[in-house]
Amino acid sequence: MMPLAEPPRRRTVNDVRPLPVAWGWSLAALALLLAPQACAATNCPGEGCVRVRPQDQVVLISSRPIGCSTDHARIEAGLHAEQLADLDADGRREWKTTPWRSVVAAADATMPTIVFTHGNKISWGETRARGLYVYGRLVRSACDDRPIRFLIWSWCADEIKGPLRDFREKAARTGPVGKQLGYVLSTLPAESRFGLLGYSYGARVSSGALQELGSGELSGPPRSARAFYLAAAFDADWLGRGRRHGDAMDATDKLIMTINNRDPAMKYFELLGRNYDPQAMGYAGPTCLDRERAQRVRLINVTSSVGRSHDLCDYVSAPGVMRKAWSLLTYADQDAAEVEVADSGANEQRQRTAIAASGGRYSRFAGGGR
Repeated sequence: MMPLAEPPRRRTVNDVRPLPVAWGWSLAALALLLAPQACAATNCPGEGCVRVRPQDQVVLISSRPIGCSTDHARIEAGLHAEQLADLDADGRREWKTTPWRSVVAAADATMPTIVFTHGNKISWGETRARGLYVYGRLVRSACDDRPIRFLIWSWCADEIKGPLRDFREKAARTGPVGKQLGYVLSTLPAESRFGLLGYSYGARVSSGALQELGSGELSGPPRSARAFYLAAAFDADWLGRGRRHGDAMDATDKLIMTINNRDPAMKYFELLGRNYDPQAMGYAGPTCLDRERAQRVRLINVTSSVGRSHDLCDYVSAPGVMRKAWSLLTYADQDAAEVEVADSGANEQRQRTAIAASGGRYSRFAGGGR
């Protein structure tokens, strides 16, 4: 006679196997890395709360209609562009659709173009408000009143169900999106000056665009840009020679980035790799740079001011960050240096004239001596 089967035993708490600690931290990091930043919507419920300076132009180009296609014909035909038009009869500005080629063709050397690329989990409906929020923070930190063209680059970053799937899918998308942006930047007039402002995955896209420009695979004259990255969510070794974005530095005149070793998304970025443990660029800065490239990179440590946050608003509100971004991306630092050199040359010429007029009596003050 066969023994009776034992009735199934009810599972208790002690029978449940917990997930490995690394998986728990990994999922938490994913949630933080991909969480939408609500500050712009909270502090600015509508686009109208950001005042656009009369001397500035604000434009938007979106690659959402073409997804991740890198075919140049599809890029030419499929990009969507808008411009914040001049004040209407009611004293307001409004967005108007315009050909993206006309947006690019309007760039010139007298008005630097700043390209802002948003991070993950941003819908099309949030794009304008998010871009205008960053524009507002930037011009509030301006050290002069020079005009700028602020270009908002929008990509297919809508939330996907499931944090792991969302993270990996968006990481894959940033590659072709960077190629799309690189192609658009290659069509800028040769004399134009431009800079890239990228946040989180937006920094990853911006670096990919510079990789395209530096690779020499696109037509047009060689390009050199400036870049400013906030909480850069890509591997720290990518900018080294022979690495994934190794050619990006060949198209980068200067690069400034924030670092924060308390940002959870940066701190636990290493747990997000499939078969390796990458370190985030925004954790402690780039690795694998030779001396020549390292001299063009500056780091801003915002650990004490931003702390345990991956929020865009905390980064742009950190003391001095947007002022440095303004100085770099508008070429204000370069213009100031040129003025200083010109003033130095003029002073030297005045000294020589005074020495000649005095018969050399003041030569010792100019370093000539007798």
